[in-house]
Amino acid sequence: MFILFKKLILFFFLVQSVSECFASLEKAKEVENFFEQNPFPGCEPCIQRALEAINNKAAWLERDGKAIKEFLSA
Repeated sequence: MFILFKKLILFFFLVQSVSECFASLEKAKEVENFFEQNPFPGCEPCIQRALEAINNKAAWLERDGKAIKEFLSA
C-alpha cells in the first residue's frame, strides 16, 4: 500500500511540474489526449487540476498577452 501511495505522490509532482511549463490550448489538448491514451487510475483529479491550470494560463495570455509584451518592450 505504501508503494502505491509513493507512486501516486511522485506522479502528482511530475504532472504538476511538467504542466507548469504549458500555457496554450494546444498543449492542454495534448496533455488531455496523452492521459486519455495512457490512463493512470486514481490520478484524475491531479490531471484535471493540471489541465485547468494550463487553460487558465492560456486564457490569461490571450487576454493580457499584448499588454504584457508592450510593457516588457517599453
